[in-house]
Amino acid sequence: MSATNLIMVVILISILCVTVLWLFQIKRQRAIERARKTVIYTSQITQIHQIVESAAQFLDDNLLTFLAKRIDDSANQLAKHKIQLDKRSRNTQEQALLWISEPKKIRKQARSRKPESQQKRLLLLKSIIQHIRQAISKHTIPRKEALSLANSTKISKIKLACYYHQQDADSAIKGQDTQAAIQTLKKIKALLLQVDPRPADLEHTFTNCNELLEQQQELMKQSKPQSTKRLEEEFDKQEEMDQDWQKKQLYDP
Repeated sequence: MSATNLIMVVILISILCVTVLWLFQIKRQRAIERARKTVIYTSQITQIHQIVESAAQFLDDNLLTFLAKRIDDSANQLAKHKIQLDKRSRNTQEQALLWISEPKKIRKQARSRKPESQQKRLLLLKSIIQHIRQAISKHTIPRKEALSLANSTKISKIKLACYYHQQDADSAIKGQDTQAAIQTLKKIKALLLQVDPRPADLEHTFTNCNELLEQQQELMKQSKPQSTKRLEEEFDKQEEMDQDWQKKQLYDP
């Protein structure tokens, strides 16, 4: 073999090696990108499922519909990259249809589950804003709808806070701690005054809160004279004891 032919063979082998390496690198990058998208969109489906399962009772119909569509968007993105949904994600996608068609049933199911911490639920509700922002950036919802959903999210957080404050108020009322009950009911009222106009469920909560607050304030008024009288009686008794002691000091040998 001549030197020229040998050089050509070496060049061809080098080109072949570079090509194989390049194809391997592309395949590797695609595999990495595929894995990345699998994690991103599967995690989104899981998180949205957690939001609805944990806090559906605080979400209005529009938010439930939006979250259901986000599930579909994530599933479509996986299908676009020829990634099959895992079993859990498929089940969530099927359940999401009920979020739109039977929102009342979904809220009832959420209320019947074991209650979770206020902090966890609040973090889940806050994460809805990220989904709204992502939907805007990908132009899947108009800005006007995004603003409406953001307002619904704010109301959901107020509902959550009122729910836990009401539990504290009920506990205080049961324990006949009128002052604590009044303070907690005032917190609920202050939160509800931030919402205008109030949806029907919050208007009902506002009415009940006002009624309870008036009842507890009336109890406080009624208990004040009794407390004052009791203090006066204790003071008079203490004064008599002091006088008796002084007499003993003066007249006893």
